Amino acid sequence: MNKEEILNKSRLENKNGDEREKALEQRASQNAYIAIMFVFLGLAIISFIQEAITGASFIDYQICSLAFLVGFAGRHITFYINTKDKLNLYIFVGSVIISIMILTRLILKA
Repeated sequence: MNKEEILNKSRLENKNGDEREKALEQRASQNAYIAIMFVFLGLAIISFIQEAITGASFIDYQICSLAFLVGFAGRHITFYINTKDKLNLYIFVGSVIISIMILTRLILKA
């Protein structure tokens, strides 16, 4: 094989991106997801406690809970689709049901 053939073969193999870059992008996305989920969960807990103690909160804990549950549901339906693990399906369904309940409560409250 000459130099051009080797370069062309390498380009074809890396047409969809380098494996290292793909892995890095996936790791970055996972870390971002985890950070966002912790922020929403933390805000939900803090605002729930604040509302329980003072009667008011700087943010509605239900909105933070809804955001957390939607992300949680998205993660578990992805796992279920790829692994067919029933536990992920049950967690997804439970998250969706609770999300609908919270959303209904928020709409009726307004």
